[in-house]
Amino acid sequence: LLFSRQDPQIFGSLDHPQKRPIFVVDTITSINNLTGLAECFGKSQGLQERCNLILLSSKLHPDQAINREEAEEIQKLYDIIDRYDLNGKIRWVGMRIPSNELGEAYRVVADYQGIYIHFAHFESFGRSILEAMISGLPTFTTQFGGSSEIIENQEDGFNVNPTDLE
Repeated sequence: LLFSRQDPQIFGSLDHPQKRPIFVVDTITSINNLTGLAECFGKSQGLQERCNLILLSSKLHPDQAINREEAEEIQKLYDIIDRYDLNGKIRWVGMRIPSNELGEAYRVVADYQGIYIHFAHFESFGRSILEAMISGLPTFTTQFGGSSEIIENQEDGFNVNPTDLE
């Protein structure tokens, strides 16, 4: 599912699936900032040389959106992929998967020596952050909101500023 399966709800194939995955699980909203993460990845040749970006969200196509903002964020993500020529470096799984399979997804990313990132502009709680940490993934989270109460910076994870793409 994360690396090679073909499905109408999966966008992209990875040219080098052995690269370290940068993994994110989130819904598509401007607050959750998947577009900011994709742009950050697109601007960094270093990240692209060493890593793949794997997004797991519940939607893949603008016509699946429940509102205009979500449709715009989905389209913006496609535009960023095109602008930075991320084909072959990004994989976007747009489907809901059962909780027990989600836990396995975290473990598979950990087996590939990947990392988990939560690049939201703000996070009030962060269940996915806890799931990633429990699975043994090095975890990077936004420095804004409740995630800073979960992660002690550079002790059990890393806090990042999602407004500073550099």
